[in-house]
Amino acid sequence: MAKKISRFVSGGMVFLLRTSALFAGVLFACSCDFPQAAGNGEGSLTVVLPGEGRSGAARSVLSNGFTQTLRYRITLAGPGETIERDAAGGSVTVFLRPGVWAVTVRAWDSAGVLAGTGSETAVVIPGQPAFISVRMVVDAAYEAALADIYIHNENELRRIGTDFAIDGSIAFHLENDITLTGPWTPVGNGTTPFSAVFDGHGHSITINSFADLSASYLGLFGYTDGAAIKNLKVQCNLGTGVSPLNLAETGLVYIGALAGYAEDSEFDNITVSGSIGVTGLPYMAYGGIAGAATTTTTIQKSSFTGTLWGKSESSGGGAVAGGIAGNSYGSITECYTSCKVTALGGAAAYAQAGGITGDGSGSITRCYAWAVVSASNINNSLTVAAGGISGQGGSISQCYALGTVSAAGNGSHPYCYSGGIIGDTVFTGEFVANCAALNTMVTSSDSDKVRRVKGNGADLSNNFAAPDVGLSGNPTPALDPGAAGKDGETYARAAFKGPSAGTVYASGSLNWNFTPVTGDWKFISGYDYPALSWQTLPPGDPLTF
Repeated sequence: MAKKISRFVSGGMVFLLRTSALFAGVLFACSCDFPQAAGNGEGSLTVVLPGEGRSGAARSVLSNGFTQTLRYRITLAGPGETIERDAAGGSVTVFLRPGVWAVTVRAWDSAGVLAGTGSETAVVIPGQPAFISVRMVVDAAYEAALADIYIHNENELRRIGTDFAIDGSIAFHLENDITLTGPWTPVGNGTTPFSAVFDGHGHSITINSFADLSASYLGLFGYTDGAAIKNLKVQCNLGTGVSPLNLAETGLVYIGALAGYAEDSEFDNITVSGSIGVTGLPYMAYGGIAGAATTTTTIQKSSFTGTLWGKSESSGGGAVAGGIAGNSYGSITECYTSCKVTALGGAAAYAQAGGITGDGSGSITRCYAWAVVSASNINNSLTVAAGGISGQGGSISQCYALGTVSAAGNGSHPYCYSGGIIGDTVFTGEFVANCAALNTMVTSSDSDKVRRVKGNGADLSNNFAAPDVGLSGNPTPALDPGAAGKDGETYARAAFKGPSAGTVYASGSLNWNFTPVTGDWKFISGYDYPALSWQTLPPGDPLTF
């Protein structure tokens, strides 16, 4: 007996397949004929298969590349007949009798395992073309076995932490830019932290508000522990100094565009821009990338561009702000900021602010800040500390600061520290080495606690300051030799600018590495001062924010 021949049209070509054909180890059989051309009052229907386009309502957690390897079976049920056809993606055009057709598509992977289904309804009109796009819904059992989840839209992003485990058993990948259309609930908290890999692959997430301002950990991720987050851009529009978020929590609050609190985590190639403005009664630590980072957390090759503003009104609380992290006890390496950072303490509240960190005993290496830094309070007995790199604490090496630094208290404030690199230190062994203070102005309401490099504390070794760094009051001495070196005015400001400044920064002076390709620093077009080796664009002027 002769075998039935099926005809169909795909991409403008006519194909012939026998109904007994096998494809990729999975049986794909046609149950009846597709006419080659319209006839007898028929109309055409073009079916766009899953993987070609995605809908916000679809559960499309497979990678764009992977869906291109899927094989599909199309089932069309219409007036008096059911038709099946197999395809490898793209679109398929068929000619059908007029009427309502139910279109179902099933997808298999290369191993012959059912990956998902999609269904739509189409109306075929005689002599007219019709088009439908079938959305992919990943099979529940197939999805549950995935070790990698690919995020394409807001609905999928919101499934992290609810439908998808965040204990490290699944890695997440971002395949599109996403703008959140509603208030965000941070992924991970102190009880169930985010402990997985999240790779942004260079894409961005825009966050505009939080669903719960009484939470202790606020950010795209609330609390991370053992996480690795990389290659991600975050645009944050989370209040300003004019219109801040009013925090409802009365205890400790940690806020960062990427993460509120980061424990034992790695953040690599994170780019954050935008604003964070907060007020309320708690102790608050807020930063462009993280609110707080513990001793085993590393942040590297990352940046923040924008504004940070906060005011604590708590008795005994405080506001701690840093361009990269509010509190940092881990390591920050090869990062930069271009930002305005403001920390305000109300009655009986302290304030610390820095271009990179606000407070902490961590290390800051090969970083720079072009920042307008301000810390102040209205109480005359609690510490105010402001620094171009760190407000209070940390060991800092091979860094430089531009911009202005200001620490102010009420009247004759006895604990108001301001420094071009660091405001104050509190931990034994902290140091500042091989750094350059290139600020335009460093001021304090206490004229004896302001210096070009450090306001108070910290061992100094081989640091330099441009002689035109303005200082308030009449500090004695202006340069503060320190325990292991000096803060000299060996070079004028012009010597720190442009490729010819390599002799200042290189060995014999600051010991920075400008070796092409393998070095840590370089000069780039449009910016007078050193840029980091991974940078492609110059930073913006914070005075324009």
